[in-house]
Amino acid sequence: MGNSVSPRFTGAVLVTIVLAFLLLLLPLPELWMLWRPEWIALTFIYWSLKLPKKISLVVAWIAGLFVDGPVANGASKEKKLAIAQDMLHALMPA
Repeated sequence: MGNSVSPRFTGAVLVTIVLAFLLLLLPLPELWMLWRPEWIALTFIYWSLKLPKKISLVVAWIAGLFVDGPVANGASKEKKLAIAQDMLHALMPA
């Protein structure tokens, strides 16, 4: 249980968290919204079990603030897609 080996790719934690945010913002039909998993929570559960000394509750809390912005405010699908595109452009500048 005490396996806290760092990943080979040091940015793996950040990449998976950003990917989880993008999956959260992905527009889906209303029928599928019931079956959408909580990507952010699943990602933080995984990394907090894998690297308990590096991923803290504070990091998860800060991520929750980012999640509450577009999701809790009832942002439209177009707004969520624009946020996701902005995140992608920030990560991969042309």
